[in-house]
Amino acid sequence: SAPHFEQRLAAMTDQSAAGPTTNFNYLKTGAGKTERKALCICCSYPGTQLALPGCVRDQAAMVDMLPKQGYDVTFLTDGDNYHEKPTKANIVREMKKLCAWLSEKEGRQGWISYSGHGAQVPDEDIQKVGYSEEKDGMDEAMVNIDYQSVGLLTDDELKEVLVFSKGSSLMVFMDCCHSGTILDLPYRLTHEATGPAYDVIPDCGTIFCVSAALDEQCAYETSEGGVCTRAFLGAYRKGQPPGQMLQKMRAYAQAKKMPQQITMNSNRPFTDADGSFIDADPARHSRDAAAGYSRDTAERSRDTAET
Repeated sequence: SAPHFEQRLAAMTDQSAAGPTTNFNYLKTGAGKTERKALCICCSYPGTQLALPGCVRDQAAMVDMLPKQGYDVTFLTDGDNYHEKPTKANIVREMKKLCAWLSEKEGRQGWISYSGHGAQVPDEDIQKVGYSEEKDGMDEAMVNIDYQSVGLLTDDELKEVLVFSKGSSLMVFMDCCHSGTILDLPYRLTHEATGPAYDVIPDCGTIFCVSAALDEQCAYETSEGGVCTRAFLGAYRKGQPPGQMLQKMRAYAQAKKMPQQITMNSNRPFTDADGSFIDADPARHSRDAAAGYSRDTAERSRDTAET
């Protein structure tokens, strides 16, 4: 599938300067006692061969849901001319700001939601140090809209950015292809190891990630939007354990006949007994850890499927 991605990616036009840019909106809410902030990122690549209109609907749904859960939301999107664009620099800047905010006070909770293309590229460590921590020798990456001029946002870069003090928590939702280990988190639900023993930063807060597909898989969208996002929105129930939610999300993907395996990973061991992350006390998590958009009628891949 990788060659198809490269062929189609090369055909994309640089959208970094598309449309006027204004200061992005903050959607504020006073709901809940836990201080919460979210960053929603929509890369829909309008006007290109890789356009993903479903991403606009997905992130609009997230921006609608998160304030109801007590989150103040920052929105980066190329789907309108009213928010800042999801360039690599803007994404990294907002991620750093969110992590700095999480570090300022114990008990805070963050959320990062991404809808867009995902990619795999050769791990540069092979050239630098002669070996790769990745089983397949490939790095996973987000496809920021200005990738052609500044490169992709890789998992190695994300690991350096997403670091914050112990005592707070971060939920990351990646609805894109090849996202299984896009944060290189070492633990999968029920303590199943996801791969090699990546370095774990002991003083970092808890990170929990939902990924739309395994590293070798595509993530899909239908006319409704991204399968993973729609599965989450349909499966979410307050207080529901992660294992139950994962089962429902996978059942949704199977019902849509989509060959993608949704996964949950963390930088801390966790089980289905840990409860629902979105409603959880982040300080408790840290304490416990220390102890195919349709062009015809066919669905379209968020990465590599041919049209």
